[in-house]
Amino acid sequence: ARLGGHRAFLSELRSLGLMVAISFRRGAWDRAALEAVVAEAKEFTDVIGVWLVGNEEDLQVGLGGDERAAARRMADELAGVASDLVEAERAAGWPEASLPAIGSPVSFAVRATFRCPELPGGFLCDVYSAFWTRLGEEVARARLITCVQTYIDGVVLRRDVFGSSPVPENLHLNP
Repeated sequence: ARLGGHRAFLSELRSLGLMVAISFRRGAWDRAALEAVVAEAKEFTDVIGVWLVGNEEDLQVGLGGDERAAARRMADELAGVASDLVEAERAAGWPEASLPAIGSPVSFAVRATFRCPELPGGFLCDVYSAFWTRLGEEVARARLITCVQTYIDGVVLRRDVFGSSPVPENLHLNP
């Protein structure tokens, strides 16, 4: 749960001018491990661009029971991890100017959501609303980024996702 073995990798990224995202999977990190990674990663504030909280956790929601209640619980749990990250940054003394963005990748595969059941990738509404509430408006506006893993082509995006609203001309989807 420490970056010690990754220092050479992160140093190489720095020398190449590249950035990386560090992912915290739901249930895989205890608070002490998360704090240790955040404190150690502070040495690489110019390399750490994004904290990712979870990864397509919406794919786990429909595994039985009330999907809406499960989506709410999962969104709250992910928001708790995001809150722990922000607290760990403060404790580690991360410079405000180099705080990483915060995102939580969701998929378009399921509609397990309590806020936006009509929207493909609707769990995004659940997660980001929970993040907004937990982190507060100032942090949310400054740092939240949306992360959607579509794995679908432009035709499907145009028809099924953007079909009910006009697609901006400057949005180049694969035909």
